[in-house]
Amino acid sequence: RAELPRPTLNAKLDARPVCLIRSWVIDGYNQNPLNGERYLDRNFGDLHLDLGRCGYRVIHIPVFSNLKRSKAKAYRELCATGAEFLISEQFVDTCDVLESLWLAARELLLRFDGITLCGLSVSKIFLTSHWDLIFSPDLLDFNLAGLMLRKLAKRGIEIDRVIYTFESNPSEKALLLAMRAHQPKATLIGFQHSA
Repeated sequence: RAELPRPTLNAKLDARPVCLIRSWVIDGYNQNPLNGERYLDRNFGDLHLDLGRCGYRVIHIPVFSNLKRSKAKAYRELCATGAEFLISEQFVDTCDVLESLWLAARELLLRFDGITLCGLSVSKIFLTSHWDLIFSPDLLDFNLAGLMLRKLAKRGIEIDRVIYTFESNPSEKALLLAMRAHQPKATLIGFQHSA
């Protein structure tokens, strides 16, 4: 956390409406997210530039996946492109990490009784898979992203819209739940980009 640049998002800095774009940053993907010195989103290309021309302040919330470099190094490289990024580690503290763990621990109480496939009970498969993932660092990060959005709302930062890739991933669900709880006026736009 100490390696990350300090966040610059401040409600008083800018009166433009804020649009968040959920961006996947993946090393080794066939499209490098860094295109020279210009940021090129893996799924949305130059959409952030078009939205900027339409009067939006566009901020990316990156999802780091399969990184071979540190998250801090990847973040610094992304920020060097001139695009604006937010990651939860800039805003969270020890209490937030404990809350994220508590949110995960509550999931231990979920029941998976009566799940069948062609008459065969698969409840134990669902339960085992669920328990294996509850304390996954990636999933805990998704909880932290929701806590970050809560902190932004408490600072008076209003988000006008969120654009995200729709794949029914856990990160989307955490983002949408947090947006509905802390930014209820925001428009949520899911883009189904894969079959």
